[in-house]
Amino acid sequence: MYTLILILFLIVCILMTITILMQSSKGGGLAG
Repeated sequence: MYTLILILFLIVCILMTITILMQSSKGGGLAG
């Protein structure tokens, strides 16, 4: 059960990181 939660948490972190990288590569957004 805890493994599933950990995997979901890691997926969310990865998605957030990708989103921030995409925004920063575009030269704008909340990521700066």
